[in-house]
Amino acid sequence: MRSFLFISALGLWATSSVRASCDDLRTALSSPLTGDTTLELSGDADCPILEDNELEEFTVEGGTLTLTGPSTTKFTNLKFTIMDQAGLIFDYDTTEFGPNLGYEQEDSFGGYMVQVLSGGSVEFLGEMAATGLANMRSVFYNEAGGNIEFADNAVFDDIGTNVFRSNLGRLRFYGDATFTNNIYLAIDNEGGSVRINGEATFVENGRSFDGHSGGGFSNTDGGTAIFRGPALFSSNACDESGGGVYNGEGSKMTFYQKTGLYDNWSKDGNGGGMDNRGELKFRGAVWATGNRCAESGGGISTGNGGTTTFYGWVTIQSNDAGTTGGGMSTYVVGSSVYVDETSSIIGFNVDDVCEES
Repeated sequence: MRSFLFISALGLWATSSVRASCDDLRTALSSPLTGDTTLELSGDADCPILEDNELEEFTVEGGTLTLTGPSTTKFTNLKFTIMDQAGLIFDYDTTEFGPNLGYEQEDSFGGYMVQVLSGGSVEFLGEMAATGLANMRSVFYNEAGGNIEFADNAVFDDIGTNVFRSNLGRLRFYGDATFTNNIYLAIDNEGGSVRINGEATFVENGRSFDGHSGGGFSNTDGGTAIFRGPALFSSNACDESGGGVYNGEGSKMTFYQKTGLYDNWSKDGNGGGMDNRGELKFRGAVWATGNRCAESGGGISTGNGGTTTFYGWVTIQSNDAGTTGGGMSTYVVGSSVYVDETSSIIGFNVDDVCEES
């Protein structure tokens, strides 16, 4: 059963439409949904900030709520929780999140702007843009069995907290995915499944996060990450290994088109551009330049039994490592770097490819 709601918020004419839309959400979600419901908001949903800069929470349960209205609609100072067997659909040409009131880039509180519990689902049918968000632990949290989909391009910029922290579920980007100037983790995939079909861009992420690997993208705990389009990782940083990208033990990562690793930094670990300890495949060309790390493998490092396979052209040059392997390093016995017979590696001396015991 599908119902359609248009709530005019009578008696609130002195209140702006942005505050009226927040009231509409409260009314629609005051009790569990009995079926699929479409809610047409009258404008942006800008909720009043709560005490101690906390954000108002809206819970979707019992059905699927589709939000629609003006072609571009902004949501600020609020957060959503989607329960088991419930769904939330943003049906706009462009959905915008933030900035939050009183936003400071390093403010961080508990909770999530969009939390998807096991069996829940969130879909963005148009483009999505998030900027100036804090007041939470992460913008998105996706439990095992949860689903988050972006049908078009998605941009995450100037986020003062994690963007996707501890992803355990299914995460899909059917357009381009762009992560820029986010001080903590961009995508932290912990056993979930991530696929980006369009162009993936990770620039200047992770600079303020202590004790974590993968400044741009972290894939751990048996997670799977697939990049169907071109991928760029530039000027990302982390305290531990994998300044640009970290692929942990038992995890799988595949790049199908060209991949660029530029000027990333692993402050205390291995792999300035990328550190791989699982299964890593490059089916397109690879460029790794200007990356640096404190330990081994300034460009790309492979360790702990990991396997890195190149199927196309590889250019690794002008990287720097604090110990060994300025270009590329395998730093634990049992690890391997394979180069397909159709591939070529150019741009570094043989001394830059080293294997430690």
